Amino acid sequence: MPFSEFDSSEYPGASIIPARNFGYGVGVKPKYKAFCVHTPEEPADDYETTPVWFQDPRSTSSTIFYLDNDGDIIQMVKFEDIAWAQGTRSIDLHWKGDIGTLPVWAEDNNLNLYAVSCEVEGYAATIHRTMPVGGIQWNQLVAMIKWCSVPRPELYLEGYPLDREHVFGHDEINLGKGDPGTRFEWDKLMYDLNTNYTNEDVQTSLDEIRNQISNIERLLG
Repeated sequence: MPFSEFDSSEYPGASIIPARNFGYGVGVKPKYKAFCVHTPEEPADDYETTPVWFQDPRSTSSTIFYLDNDGDIIQMVKFEDIAWAQGTRSIDLHWKGDIGTLPVWAEDNNLNLYAVSCEVEGYAATIHRTMPVGGIQWNQLVAMIKWCSVPRPELYLEGYPLDREHVFGHDEINLGKGDPGTRFEWDKLMYDLNTNYTNEDVQTSLDEIRNQISNIERLLG
């Protein structure tokens, strides 16, 4: 299968590493009305395993976005191309414990058509520590979810409310998954999503951190 092809990133500031798995044939288009948070179950470190894996021929899944622990965003699948992220098998589906029930925003079992996916670098068991509230990775996630919630017809983003019916975890829709886990700070995420927080705020934080790193490197010689 070919890789998802980009002329440029569709999300502000994101880099591109195209994934191998995507799409459901000619004429099948997404209708994004929700956002799904994943953790890829890899260390929160300087080596991003998941983007490499999603380019491997042995991989059978993908994601639209990957967010590393430094706050860097990688887009791996174009919105139009549809990532293989949430799962499509009816035997695995549930909605927050109600087996066989679909979320209100889903029109059928293929939840990949309706939810934007983001893999947040880290483990479900420790994501509350490796992605602290107010840190750069956290702030980038908040900004991304808000950006995707705005209707953008050219990207098949239909918009969604910033609530727990439309922003949810992988484990809340798939019986076989445990991410992002019970320690994920959902209440704090909802609070931050519903306050005035913009991509510009995140960029300011990134610039400050990079300046601090440059200063430390100069002092170390």
